[in-house]
Amino acid sequence: MIESLVYRLNIENVNVKIYKQIYYKKLHSHFRGYCENLMDDLLRRMEQYANNLEALVEEKTEQLSLEKRRSEELLYQVLPRY
Repeated sequence: MIESLVYRLNIENVNVKIYKQIYYKKLHSHFRGYCENLMDDLLRRMEQYANNLEALVEEKTEQLSLEKRRSEELLYQVLPRY
């Protein structure tokens, strides 16, 4: 019984090592097209994200100012002028 347990553990260890190797190969091949330095790639992605956020903020600000103008015009039409 102990021998079979040790044998199973050894087999599982080998399987885990094989899966790790496969995973690392896939991971390495995935990042091969990116910058060679991981930090450069991370900084590039963060800069892209910041630029996208700035564009979204600018777009939403324009929408807000447009809606504000519309609501003020509607308010001036509804309220009596003194």
